[in-house]
Order: sequence, then C-alpha cells, then structure tokens
Amino acid sequence: MLRRVSDSEVEGVKLLGTFCYNPQAVFPIYFVMRVKKTPAATGYWKKQRPMTGVEAEWDPDQGKYKLYTRYGKEIAGDDVGAYFTFETEEGEQVEVQMGVSFVSIENARLNLDKEQSGKNFEQVLSDARAQWNDDLSRITVEGGTDTQKTVFYTALYHLLIHPNVLQDVNGEYPAMESDQILTTKGTRYTVFSLWDTYRNVHQLLTLVYPERQMEMVRTMLDMYREHGWFPKWELYGRETLTMEGDPSIPVIVDTWMKLSLIHI
Repeated sequence: MLRRVSDSEVEGVKLLGTFCYNPQAVFPIYFVMRVKKTPAATGYWKKQRPMTGVEAEWDPDQGKYKLYTRYGKEIAGDDVGAYFTFETEEGEQVEVQMGVSFVSIENARLNLDKEQSGKNFEQVLSDARAQWNDDLSRITVEGGTDTQKTVFYTALYHLLIHPNVLQDVNGEYPAMESDQILTTKGTRYTVFSLWDTYRNVHQLLTLVYPERQMEMVRTMLDMYREHGWFPKWELYGRETLTMEGDPSIPVIVDTWMKLSLIHI
C-alpha cells in the first residue's frame, strides 16, 4: 500500500519475507519518504495485469506500467510506486529522505524526524562515515600492504552489517513470532543467521565489540521468553527454521565463558 501525504511526502507498507523455503515467515516494513524540493507534478504508477480478448481492447496499458496523473488516494498492489517531476537547474540535485520501521508508519515517520531532521545528505554521510570509522578503528593493523589492509577492513565492515538493530527510536519492536509490539530498554537485534555465524563471527564480536555481543545474547534470551525457542535463523521477528541444530547455544556459552574472564 502506498499513500500520498503531500506533494513531497509518501507513506506506505510492503509485505516482505518468505526467506529460505518458509512461505509463512513474512513481515511488514513501513516507510515514509520525503523529497526536499517541491515537485512540479507527482502521481502513481502501477503494473497492470495482462488481459485478453475484448477486455484487452478496453485498456491500452494492460500488461504495461500505467501512470496515474489525476488520482490522489492510496494505491495498492505488488508493483506500485510514486513518481515526482521537478523543474531543476543544470547540475541541481534533489535530496530524498527515507524512514523505515517494522512496527508502524507512525514510527517510520518518528525515526525519520529524530534521525534526519535538519540534516542534508552531506551531514548524514559525514555522521555515517564517522561512526563507521569509529567501529573499524577498534582494530589497528600494522604491517602488510595497502591492499591487504583494504581486504581486512572490508571484511570487518561486512562483519558488522548483521545482526542489526531492530527497534525504533522509541524502543518499540515486533515481538518474536507474535503480533505484539514490545518496548526494549536496551538494543534489540535481528537477522541472526546463526548457522553461518556461530563458528567465528560472534566469537570475534565478543572480543572486539563485547558490549554489542552482550546485547545480542540478551536479544536471544528475550526471543526465547517471547517464543519459547532460541533463534535458529531469525529474520525481523520471524523464525525461518533454516538449517538444523541449535546454534544459539554455543554462541551464548562461548560469550559467557569469554566475558566472565574479563568481567564485562
């Protein structure tokens, strides 16, 4: 579903999921998008279903993308979107801001307002660059070639992409395998690809980013309290049940053993 809030803002929701052979493990993602310049025109587009016979003769857009230039209510479907037309000077750039949430459209707007209000693209880029530089600077490499250092820090960057933060700026998040919305006082993580990560990723996180690893373990324990099971391959509050075994257990035990030695 997509709804035009104003000439420069749209909001909506899309259903995602069905990862790795679990057709019921779906979840909604809510979003709010703003353009930072008033457009000359705006509207919707939607992929039309193929038609046959006389019905196809009625609609020249059947099977194609159709523009809706005089329709302002919400629009729904698998292949829909909004378009904006701008009158620009040569070289002018139009900035777009996006807020997302796995709880509600209201929270997506709240995230956008809290995290990006008053900032332009360069400021957001600068903030992100500073945060990534701080994270990657936890390890300092001596020796080696520049190429080898690039490979190392690229791998470290990949290490930190997932698990990622799930909750909104107000602490709300979708409970594990439930329609409930709960609130965390810490950090709620998601995307636990534990079959892939239990051997080495979490061990390195424990050593280099122990405060994050502790929050990830707390998240696993909370998932057990909410759902009755530790996560196997959790994805935005849904259990995909990908792969066998219980990879959460060695992660939790290894974290406890390492951090108990350094008193975190």
